Amino acid sequence: MARTPVWVLLLTLAPALLGPMTAGDQALPDDVVAWFDEEAAAEAATAFDGDAPATVGEPRPLHLWSEDFLDGEPTDTPVVATEEWVAPYAVDGTPAGTVVAWREDGVVTFASADDHAELAAALTEEAPAGALIVEEPMLAAHFALDDGTVTTLLTGFYVGPPTAPLDTVQAALAEQVEDLVAAAVPEPGGDGRWLPLLWGVLGVAFVAAVALAVLSGRRRTAPGNA
Repeated sequence: MARTPVWVLLLTLAPALLGPMTAGDQALPDDVVAWFDEEAAAEAATAFDGDAPATVGEPRPLHLWSEDFLDGEPTDTPVVATEEWVAPYAVDGTPAGTVVAWREDGVVTFASADDHAELAAALTEEAPAGALIVEEPMLAAHFALDDGTVTTLLTGFYVGPPTAPLDTVQAALAEQVEDLVAAAVPEPGGDGRWLPLLWGVLGVAFVAAVALAVLSGRRRTAPGNA
């Protein structure tokens, strides 16, 4: 009796060993798939007005640009994973917004939902199936990284070409982030007149953070979501 080659066995067993594969061979944990199947549509309904149900698209892992990448340094790791997942949703067949889940205390749960139709459409129509979805919070921008090419999905405050090689986008991002940081940090040796403004900005940021936490808590304990 002929023996089956090892490589044939590996190919046969690969799907079972790797688990569910979506978003261009990006593995999604079973509990993430289950959450988006069972919970995401109801949570998306918190972000728009109307009685029409939301249809949630395929979830994609969210990434951030790495620190070295944003510093403009050579790196083999331009992005880092975040343990968050984003999916577009549609209402009456039209892209209407996105819903995000994250892992909190080991459990996949609701993080946020919005009515940003532009990002929903870009995730549905423009992001290549195998691309990594990258968020840049400081610029309120989203990108798709696919085989060394970056496509801007949501411009936000980012200024750069809509599609460009990774190194071109890195140079633009590094410069813009550096400018943001420089604008936020006062020159040393000043007369201190900037201190009231700085504390005022920090105070507003604190109040906004508390408001977001309260809102998130309300969403999680809303009727039908407990």
